[in-house]
Amino acid sequence: MSTTQETPQQGFAANRSVSRAVRILRALAASGTPMTVTDVAKRIDLARATTFRLLMTLEEEGLVDRQDTLYSLGWDLGRIAQSVDPASGLVPRIKDILDEFADETGETVTFSLRRGLYELDLVLQSSPRLLGMTMSEMYGMQWPHHASATGKLLLAELTAEQRRMVLGDH
Repeated sequence: MSTTQETPQQGFAANRSVSRAVRILRALAASGTPMTVTDVAKRIDLARATTFRLLMTLEEEGLVDRQDTLYSLGWDLGRIAQSVDPASGLVPRIKDILDEFADETGETVTFSLRRGLYELDLVLQSSPRLLGMTMSEMYGMQWPHHASATGKLLLAELTAEQRRMVLGDH
C-alpha cells in the first residue's frame, strides 16, 4: 500500500498532516494580521477541529504564537527562517544558463519561481549590461503583480475571479 495521499490543493503529499500544517503557516503569513482558528480553517478549507489540533502542535513547537484566540507566526519560525537562503540550491544550477541567455539576447533576464497561485519569488537576474539597480538588492521584497513582467504573465493565466482576489476591486 502506498503512503502517498492526494491533497486537493497541493497535488500529492507523502504526509497530509505536514502539508496541512504548511498550508496553515502560509495562511498566517499571507494574512498579515493574527487570525482565529475559524478564520484559518476557512482560508485553507479545512475542518475547524483539524485546524485547531494542528495549530496547537505548531504552537508547542514555537512555529505559531497565540494570544487569547488569535494566532500568528511564531518566534521560532522567524529564527529558523533567518538562516535560510531560498536561492542557495537553485542559483548555482541556473546561473550559467541565465548568463548565457542574457548575453545571446542582449537583454536582462530574470528567473522567478511561482509559489502557490498568487506569489512569485525572484531567484536570479542576469544582464549583459550594467544596471543602475540590481535585483539582488530586492530579494525578499514583495512586489505587486502589475509591477513586473513575470507578475503580469501570472495574472494573464488566472481566471477573472482569481485576478479580482489578487488585485482587489480595482
